[in-house]
Amino acid sequence: MDIVNNCNLRCPFCLYDYSGVRRTNVMTREILEAALRLMPYTKDGEFWFSCLHEPSLHPDFLSFLNLIPNEMRNKVFFTSNIARRMPASYFQGLARSGIDHINISIESRTPEIYERMRKGARFPIFMENWDKLLNAFNEVNSSVALRYIIMAYKSNLHELPDLARYLIEERRAAQVEIRYTYDVPFIDPAFREQEFLTQTDWDWLQANLPTLEPGQILLDRPPVPSGDEPSPAPVPAPTLETGFLPGRYLARLSWDGTLELRGISVASKGNTMIEVPILTKNVRDIGDPETFFNTLDRSEIPA
Repeated sequence: MDIVNNCNLRCPFCLYDYSGVRRTNVMTREILEAALRLMPYTKDGEFWFSCLHEPSLHPDFLSFLNLIPNEMRNKVFFTSNIARRMPASYFQGLARSGIDHINISIESRTPEIYERMRKGARFPIFMENWDKLLNAFNEVNSSVALRYIIMAYKSNLHELPDLARYLIEERRAAQVEIRYTYDVPFIDPAFREQEFLTQTDWDWLQANLPTLEPGQILLDRPPVPSGDEPSPAPVPAPTLETGFLPGRYLARLSWDGTLELRGISVASKGNTMIEVPILTKNVRDIGDPETFFNTLDRSEIPA
């Protein structure tokens, strides 16, 4: 879900089109409380408290985190650019939150590259926040894992192996994920031309990343170009169990309570997994979540 509809930055690679966003709308406590009823039906570490947008824009963000029942906090994570100047108390609250993990976005330790990729951010403010966060986490030996998300480009390519090692050895990284860019239409063609990596670049990066514990560094390469794609591995057909099907549904919840529910099915060609729209409704209109899931008509999800 997202508790706001906006971000403080305008990164040139963002997969969200902010051109029509003129104001920041925020989730109400009523909607949040309705949303939290869905938590028992999600897996550990997979309730996205905020992802597309910047949660620290919400004035009640910390109090919203504190509304999560203690026994459910291991299900929660969120993503942040930590580029807004925040007080030490904010990071102390995050350190004590008991959630599963926080994703932190960073592309470079070089100020010029960082500020070009994180448009609207100021490197000194980011570093100030980062130090406050690590101090807070170290003071209480926080159980909240820190994961770093890096977008790979021509500008930062040769920095990435050392950056990944630094994040793990010096900045409490439980995991570093290096990603390719979702090539959405509104990305500036000049940025695409200047910054997107070639397959040769990706090969170099993969060969030069440090060898650490399994799972500490994830490299998310772009799909293989058409024509060079290997035969897909077979995917089992969906089961026909009744009631709520674990792992079958994906849901996206917006700041205003709009819930878009999708089912997971298997495409007839290639056995690839696809998302099938099921319904859209406001989360406040769901009376009992268990009844809601159990009464979903499985015939709406094509096999």
